[in-house]
Amino acid sequence: MKNLKFNFIVGLFLVIILNVSIYAAGSQLWVSQNVVFNTTNNVKFVLFNQSRTDLDDKKQVVYYVDPTILYKINDQFSFGIAHRIVFTPEYDYYAPHLNLIYTYKVNDNIKISYRNRVYFEVKNKYNVIDRNKLTLKYVYNQFSPFIAGEIYSIYLNNSDLREEFKQYELSVGSSYKITNNSTLVLYYLHKATKNDDDDDEYSRVNVIGTTLNLTIK
Repeated sequence: MKNLKFNFIVGLFLVIILNVSIYAAGSQLWVSQNVVFNTTNNVKFVLFNQSRTDLDDKKQVVYYVDPTILYKINDQFSFGIAHRIVFTPEYDYYAPHLNLIYTYKVNDNIKISYRNRVYFEVKNKYNVIDRNKLTLKYVYNQFSPFIAGEIYSIYLNNSDLREEFKQYELSVGSSYKITNNSTLVLYYLHKATKNDDDDDEYSRVNVIGTTLNLTIK
């Protein structure tokens, strides 16, 4: 009975955020696949891809592929090197990035993770963006509800060296364990980006997202 109540609460919560996101202004749908290949005990090859569709005009706005080599330093720290390839209707560009991930297990159910990503955005101009993400996850049977926040700061913008807050993202959702090697994630994300012309104004996007995670051993 306890498991049934917990599953019902998580399911109801996900249905609510799904409806809020779909009917909110500036809504997008993000569909992702994440495939992990376990090459050795400490090294993984990860192939992530994501499609972003504007729900107002039903057009794809971004698609990217993110191949990553992830090295497990110990039980708490991992380091990753990735080379993102981004496709948009206007232009394509590259975005290699470095990732340092720290995971702390509070107990058998609660996990806290922090990810620092240094992101090199290479297009008609180039940016060096520092991204910091904090995630709190509660693991219970097949469901793992989570809440996360991420901030973006620009350190180098087309040869102009400066530190500037640019964007933040807040997300909430849950993963569902399908099998030992696959999970399905459903989440709501609110994205706010500072406008270049007005520091006090933000462009806001409401996102409903889904990710299918597969592990190949």
